[in-house]
Amino acid sequence: QEESVPKPPKAEQEVRPELYKDFPALLKGFSKIKALSVKFQEEKQIEFLLEPLKSSGMIYFDARGERLSRHTKKPFPSVLVIAKKWVGILEDSAWEEADLDRQPVIMQIVSSFVKLLSGDQKGLEQIFDVSFTPATAAGVDWKIRLKPRIEPINKIIKTITFHGQGLVVNSMNLLEVSGDETVTKFSSQALDPPFTKKELVKLFPTPEKKDDPE
Repeated sequence: QEESVPKPPKAEQEVRPELYKDFPALLKGFSKIKALSVKFQEEKQIEFLLEPLKSSGMIYFDARGERLSRHTKKPFPSVLVIAKKWVGILEDSAWEEADLDRQPVIMQIVSSFVKLLSGDQKGLEQIFDVSFTPATAAGVDWKIRLKPRIEPINKIIKTITFHGQGLVVNSMNLLEVSGDETVTKFSSQALDPPFTKKELVKLFPTPEKKDDPE
């Protein structure tokens, strides 16, 4: 039987999402988030494949530790953990860590979502040209478009685009220079109180040799 992921207490999302008029205001709202959980469904369209690659699961964000974890349930279970200085994936009880010195583009891509949720405008603008289209009315999405401005990420990624309402991120679209495209849709987002120590161990696992952030 598959081991269940703990579900921390949920806080009700704002009933009427605030219409953030500019990017700094939206990031200020994101910076107040202490913890977040959200379901995801992802489709990656690769040029030589007839059908897109599909995956789904849960994403958790811990603002205090500046880390994010992605618990994929389908098509097969895995856990991707993104921390300040390392990225690792856990599959079949074995860890594989990304060599960020040799593959810096990996960290630049995966950290974009963490920087957004952390409200780190300076960090985003060091890597991307950022454009923001505010929501003009209730029920209309705001849009954030990130265009890589430095190497080597600009050789691989064309744009990363987020859509959302208030502090709810509805989707992320990653368009590669090759034409491959990944669309991730989010649902059932909840802003949580800080995770307990027990929940942090479960939701943000680390290899034994790594120190878990406090």
